[in-house]
Amino acid sequence: MDSRTGTIKILVVCGMGVGSSYFVMQNVIQAVKEMGWNAEVENTDIFNAASMEVDLLVGADYLVDLVESDCMRIALDDLLDQDELVEKMKKVKEQLHD
Repeated sequence: MDSRTGTIKILVVCGMGVGSSYFVMQNVIQAVKEMGWNAEVENTDIFNAASMEVDLLVGADYLVDLVESDCMRIALDDLLDQDELVEKMKKVKEQLHD
């Protein structure tokens, strides 16, 4: 998290970085707005994700653990389930403020 601005950097990943990650990114952007987060949201493929500095990684449950990073992770069982995403984002917010 950027300590000056409080901005959380969120990265959404998928296998190629153009399909499912784009749709999930749109859901993350919507959730971020609804939850009042100050966040920067991007999407990319699984291979480039490790080289990016982020606070939170979001993606399919079978992919997020493949990225070598110390960031927090949200592993989604259903990529298009907005309720699952919001529930898991709320848990992350609690952890960020502990």
